[in-house]
Amino acid sequence: MKATFISRLDRSAYNPGVTKVEDQIYVLDRSPNRIKVYEDQIGFRYITDIVLSGTNSPYDIVYSDETKSVYISDTSLRDGCIWVMSTLGGNRLTKWLTNVTYPFTLSLSSEGHHLLVLRGLTFRQLEIYTLRASLIRRLQLPPEIQSLHHVVQTSAGNFIIAHQLNDEAGPWVMSQLTYGGQVINRFLPRNKSQALNQPHHMSLDLENSRLFVADYWNNRVILFDSSNLTWSQVLVSKEKHGIREPFRLFYDASKKHLFVAQLFGNVTVFEIS
Repeated sequence: MKATFISRLDRSAYNPGVTKVEDQIYVLDRSPNRIKVYEDQIGFRYITDIVLSGTNSPYDIVYSDETKSVYISDTSLRDGCIWVMSTLGGNRLTKWLTNVTYPFTLSLSSEGHHLLVLRGLTFRQLEIYTLRASLIRRLQLPPEIQSLHHVVQTSAGNFIIAHQLNDEAGPWVMSQLTYGGQVINRFLPRNKSQALNQPHHMSLDLENSRLFVADYWNNRVILFDSSNLTWSQVLVSKEKHGIREPFRLFYDASKKHLFVAQLFGNVTVFEIS
């Protein structure tokens, strides 16, 4: 696989998240709390800002084509919640789910009908909701799964979680779990070059069983086979592409574009071929 640089979104952001909304790209920014909107065309022209009034610490963003809405996690320890904003007009934020202590990262289920909420810190829980905020399932994760970062769901219905193994001294790994929460596979680095260092985020290419992983402190994006968590290659790196601290990823399968959001920088777009 090859990643070819296409563009760099022209306005930097802090703690950015990134997703696609119809024919636009939404970039979450925490300085101040807002969404920066860009055209989803070569050049990625900046359009406008959407101010996220009332939010405390917006941390992740996903878009549901089913509800035509954006969902945003707010990681405040005191009154954490998940916000929803319809994209059909008005850009009005409402609290979709309240009293959720530390809702860390979000993702949609493989079919797009459910929202997966990974709760960090000491909770170590994966919660699955309908897009109307009804809790379907709460998984208490196995004790060896610590320091949760992100979760995605494969086309087979299994979950992949990026996390630290056992304790703060353990390696960073990825575990594959069944819908019932049983660990069935795990990526463990075989050598120093495969060692992960806080893999903050993942994005799936469901059709081709490819998993893109943001290896944060190693300043790179790694490609895996999502069916068995096999390491494939370093796809994007600081040395070759100049990225630093990749914090969020979004893969647009329709255009084969990979968006890499860097923590204190901008969003860089690559074509995957």
